[in-house]
Amino acid sequence: SDRTGRRASLISDPGTPSGRRTCSDSRICSIWRQPPSCIRSSCRPSLSAMGSGLSSMGLPSSSTAIRYRSHPASTRGIPRRRSISRALGEKVYNEEATLTEEYKKGHVKGEKEVPVLFEEADGVYIKLQGKDRKKEKQDKAEIKIGIAYDGWRKTGPERYALENKVVVAGFSKAKEFQEYREAVIAQEFNLDEVSQRILNAEGASWIKKVKDKSTCFQLDPFHRNKAVKEKIHERAVREAVLELLREEEIEEVFRYLEIYWNSLSDDDEIQDVEELIRYYENNREGLLPYQSQGLDLPEPPEGLEYRNMGTMENHVWSVIAKRMKHGHRSWSRRGNFVSVIKNAAFRTAVHNT
Repeated sequence: SDRTGRRASLISDPGTPSGRRTCSDSRICSIWRQPPSCIRSSCRPSLSAMGSGLSSMGLPSSSTAIRYRSHPASTRGIPRRRSISRALGEKVYNEEATLTEEYKKGHVKGEKEVPVLFEEADGVYIKLQGKDRKKEKQDKAEIKIGIAYDGWRKTGPERYALENKVVVAGFSKAKEFQEYREAVIAQEFNLDEVSQRILNAEGASWIKKVKDKSTCFQLDPFHRNKAVKEKIHERAVREAVLELLREEEIEEVFRYLEIYWNSLSDDDEIQDVEELIRYYENNREGLLPYQSQGLDLPEPPEGLEYRNMGTMENHVWSVIAKRMKHGHRSWSRRGNFVSVIKNAAFRTAVHNT
């Protein structure tokens, strides 16, 4: 048939250097950058491109590509793609473990020397695949995300870019994530030369564990204000509390919340205000922005500025959420598409953003 002819011509044709073909189908496969369900052979990557790509990753090339190619356009190709991405994930996992061990031995030291290092951290829950779901007896798990940068560079009118940004993410427990995060940051920055580290985060218990005593903590303004909007039901009271926060009247915030709590009679409203007070008490040290915490910061390097922190929500969306939280997707802790995304997106982000 005509379709068979096109398929045969694709096998003999090495295709473009990237193995990419044009197609009107807008669905794009996250590994091959192709429409995975399109039945037209011209939409699929060529064997030579797939083989060379797999070889460069230390994976079997020709046999894997041929087996993938021999499947008709149906869901039978999905297990093969999953096995490939799991193999990629294992490779990345091992690289991360090696980097962490080298860092612990003191063998990792970046070339960039900066006086101040800004850091942010957050987490997002994504759905687990069946095997991990059964093992952990839960259908979701949290991916921890961290970024680090040394300032803001003006790129246009009212536009700024984070300088020398490093992005890290993982399913790890708090201690393991901290060790890997430090190792990745240490690849870029000489941490011995950093005089002040500043952490902006939403106050989760694991985040407190990734900072040391010398790090200045700031409660993320987005989460700080979001808590007020979610836990206080009366608009006038919400606005009053937010205004006190803007004016940095922290003791007045607690006094006002205490008075408001005493005036309530509804059990649900009482519970919400109690949770807000508890959240603020647990993060009292970070209710003030870092600029108001009495730090003696050195002058920023030439061309950079020190501005208000709080870019984490955007990074949660752009790095994780838009790739992994929609379209009925689910993920495994090791391998699958998680590590593919980490390897492709996060590590290029280190150099290209």
